[in-house]
Amino acid sequence: MGRKVFVSYKHSDANVENLRGFGDTARAYVDYLMEHRLSDEIYKGEGNEDISQFKDDTIKTHLKNKIHDSSITLVLISPGMKEPHKMESEQWIPWEVSYSLKEITRSDKLSHTNGIIAIILPDQFGSYEHI
Repeated sequence: MGRKVFVSYKHSDANVENLRGFGDTARAYVDYLMEHRLSDEIYKGEGNEDISQFKDDTIKTHLKNKIHDSSITLVLISPGMKEPHKMESEQWIPWEVSYSLKEITRSDKLSHTNGIIAIILPDQFGSYEHI
């Protein structure tokens, strides 16, 4: 059985080590995975589309479709992923992980609980001390 992967990460976190040839944000690590490890048939995250200008409900619907069609959620843990000034319920990553762990029926298709894999990204100095 094939596996489909959703990647949960803080898109704009620039507190990560520069990934040569890809950049210095958490998104660069996703780009690397897409180019070297995850084909379009496997990867269920956002592509090059910019959904940042959409309303939260529209983004949630978009992400629900992607997560529902996946069986594994990779969580990229980066130094700036948590927003200390926001409640957890207002942050995307906790919501994405929570939704990944639910069994939900949509259009007569049951989505089973996703496997969760956490990947710790190094900070801009190559250190993992933030963990």
